[in-house]
Amino acid sequence: MKQPFETPFRARPTRTLYAAAAALLWMIANATHANDEPGSEPQRFYRTPQERREAGIRHEIYDWLTVTALVEFETERRRTSTDNPHGHVREQDNGQSLQIAAEITPAEWLEAEVVYEYDPDLGRHGIDEAVVALLGGPFELSAGKQDTALSEFYSHFIIGPVLEFGETVAPGVALSWKPAAGTELTLFGYRGEARREGGGRHGRDDWGLAFVAEPFDGVTLGLGYQSDLADSDAGFYADEGDRYPRRVDVAAAHLLVEFDAFEISAEFVRALDRLADFDDDRNQPRAWNVELAWFATPQLSLALRAEGSAEIEDEPRRRFGVGLSWLASERVSARVEFMRGRFRRGLAQTDEDADLRTSHELAAQISIAL
Repeated sequence: MKQPFETPFRARPTRTLYAAAAALLWMIANATHANDEPGSEPQRFYRTPQERREAGIRHEIYDWLTVTALVEFETERRRTSTDNPHGHVREQDNGQSLQIAAEITPAEWLEAEVVYEYDPDLGRHGIDEAVVALLGGPFELSAGKQDTALSEFYSHFIIGPVLEFGETVAPGVALSWKPAAGTELTLFGYRGEARREGGGRHGRDDWGLAFVAEPFDGVTLGLGYQSDLADSDAGFYADEGDRYPRRVDVAAAHLLVEFDAFEISAEFVRALDRLADFDDDRNQPRAWNVELAWFATPQLSLALRAEGSAEIEDEPRRRFGVGLSWLASERVSARVEFMRGRFRRGLAQTDEDADLRTSHELAAQISIAL
C-alpha cells in the first residue's frame, strides 16, 4: 500500500498550486473561447491507453514525420475507513509525466509509431510503444512493442477502472483484417514475461483474438480473448519471478454507444479459470465498468462511473464516481473527480491487517499538449 501522509497540513502547498493553476486555466480559456466557432462538434478527451498515446498537438517536422508531446500533472487524495472504529488511512499521491510520440509514414503502405514516456516520480522512463505496420487493402500487419487487442479499457477518469488488470503491453505481431466498413478481426501473438514452471524459453509465447464490429451508426461491439492472464501489467506472479504452475486465459467484451452529446461505455474482463497458488477468494479475478459521459459544451463534459470487481486483492468490490473535464484551450485541459468505493471484508487490508471498508478518493489532473 502507499504510505499515508502524516498530517493534513502537508496538502496546503498542493491546494495553493492547483488554485494557481486553475486561475491560469481560466485566463487561458477566456482568451481562447472567443475564437471558438459556433456549433462546433464536441471535443473528446482521450478515453483509452491508445488514444492517450495519440494525444497532443501534431507537429509536422517533415512530410513523413509527425511529432506530439504531452505533459501531465496529477494529484490524488484517498481516505479509507477500516474495521477499527478509530482507524482511517489517509494517502496522497502527486505525480507528473512526459510523453513524446513520433509517427513515421515513409510510404502509403508503411508506417511506424514510437512513444517515449518519462515518469520522474517512479524513476521510470523508456519506450512505451514501438510499432511498424505494413498496410495493404483490408489487411494490416504490425510488429513491435504494443498493446494486445484484448479490449479497449475505456474510461473518462483519471483513476483507472479495476478491469485494467487485463491490460497487457508486450512485443508481438498482430494481423488485422477489415472485411467491411466498421468490422475488424485481429489475430495476435506476443512474448510475455510470465511462463509455466519448467516451460523453457518458448513457454513465454502466447496469442489472442479480437473482433470489433459497428452494427449500427454510433454503436461499437467488441470481444477479445488472450491465452495468458499472467502476462498482464497486473503482474499476478511477479513475486514468484513470473513463474506459474498452470496457464490461465482471459476474455473481455465491450460496448460503446455514441450520441451527439452523450456517450455510454460498458466493459467486462474475466479470467476463464482459477489462478494456481492463490486463495479461493481471490483466484479468478473479474471486473466490469460502466460510464456515461455528457458533453455539455465543446469545452466541458461530465462523466459518471459505476464499476464492480470480484476476487481482486486490495481493490474495491463496488465503486462509483463523478468527474468533470474542461478543455481550457487547444493545448490545455483539466479534470477533477470524486469516487466512493466499498471493499469486501478480508480481501483488502492495511499493513496492520485491519480490513478496509470504504474509500473516498479525490483526484485532479492538468494536461498540456506541447
